[in-house]
Amino acid sequence: MAYVNGDLDEEIFMKQSDHFIDQKLSGYVYKLQRSLYGLKQAGKQWLCKLDEKLKSFGLNPLSSHKCVYKFRNSKGIEFSQNVKNGQITRSQSKYIENVQEKSNIQVAKTVKTPLDPSVKLTKEMRPKTEA
Repeated sequence: MAYVNGDLDEEIFMKQSDHFIDQKLSGYVYKLQRSLYGLKQAGKQWLCKLDEKLKSFGLNPLSSHKCVYKFRNSKGIEFSQNVKNGQITRSQSKYIENVQEKSNIQVAKTVKTPLDPSVKLTKEMRPKTEA
């Protein structure tokens, strides 16, 4: 569905498909108003639209990788989205440092993550009852 949501920035005309020829207008061509799958411009147009939308939410692409977007809120929590592989990550290091400073516990023991990264979460691990 993504590619057909891209907006065209130029006029594109196409002849009628063999399976969809209007007999009354058989010599006519179609002027595209939206992008189509298979159109050479479709991927770029979709990326432009996605880029515009992500930027409107405050995410900005990294200069080194244009398909990786980063968001940082005022509390120091950072979110990154890698469009290419569909990953979203969160970093709270700055937020945690601020909490440590306010609580005067800068020398506390630290861990990289509260959950072992090798643990694979599954639907079966969900709570069976409402909280």
